[in-house]
Amino acid sequence: MTAQTPSEEMLQDQQRSRERFLAMVGDLRPQLHRYCARLLGSALDGEDIVQDTLATAYFKLPVVREPRDLRAWLFRIAHNRAIDEIRRRKVRSGEGDEAPEVAVEAEDPVVKAQAVGEALGTLIDRLPPKERAYILLKDVMGFSLQEIATIVGSSVGAVKAALYRGRTKLEGDDGVARQADPATPKHRRLIEEYARCFNAGAWDDLVRLLAADARLEVLEVYDGLGHGAFTDRYCFNYSKFSFDWQLRLGELDGETLLLVDRYFDDRPELFSAIRLWSRDGEIIRVRDYLHVPTYLLESLGVRPTDPIEPVDHSAGGDSSSD
Repeated sequence: MTAQTPSEEMLQDQQRSRERFLAMVGDLRPQLHRYCARLLGSALDGEDIVQDTLATAYFKLPVVREPRDLRAWLFRIAHNRAIDEIRRRKVRSGEGDEAPEVAVEAEDPVVKAQAVGEALGTLIDRLPPKERAYILLKDVMGFSLQEIATIVGSSVGAVKAALYRGRTKLEGDDGVARQADPATPKHRRLIEEYARCFNAGAWDDLVRLLAADARLEVLEVYDGLGHGAFTDRYCFNYSKFSFDWQLRLGELDGETLLLVDRYFDDRPELFSAIRLWSRDGEIIRVRDYLHVPTYLLESLGVRPTDPIEPVDHSAGGDSSSD
């Protein structure tokens, strides 16, 4: 048996450490995703924030040692990341800031009882981010007012004010949700062509759709690999799965993307999703959610099938990142 090099031993130690961390936070991940998905109005955007949260927490954990409340600590990281994303959206869209906070004496239990309930499922696009976040943390995730103040870096009084405003707005909700902007025809055609090439195994044609600096992310497996990883790893792995699958154009939370169907006795079942970004008629980024734990599909109302174990890509070429 060939002795391991120091770098190989370090990589294995890092992998084992990462696996222990993911096991430690495993029960909290669906809660984080539920919060982030509702806050951002997209299950996949929510998962992106969860991935960012866990990466941040993993690298910060040695510094903070053992946080007194792991759940609250992770929610604070997730909340900050989600609010940053919402602010970036506002900058891109040119929207203004939120209304200033005002103080209220106490929560109104009548307003709370009338506002919370089924309305929580449709509040995403009709409340400012702070009101949305505080209602989710209080009435969905069950945090106390003091815990919420700690998570969001605010005061109990400000949390009460935001809760009151949000619940009052929900009470008069008109049930009309804002949908995400549709994909441009050019981007949609590019996604369709990508799916056609992928389903046909026409990898050379698929590569021609990619920009020279295209980046690939397969969450839980690869992170931000370069152009060569599409053929050296990604397409190779899909071709080795022991079940039938097919990519199709779909809509999810108002976004145009690719959905992955897995076939059982010629019956397709939604199994995962793939997001693509394009620029000047070329694909610049692909993010695949194939290996994300089953809570992602559950959040979409889909009963997940057996999870897929990542295929050994050691035969697929050089594993180094570009």
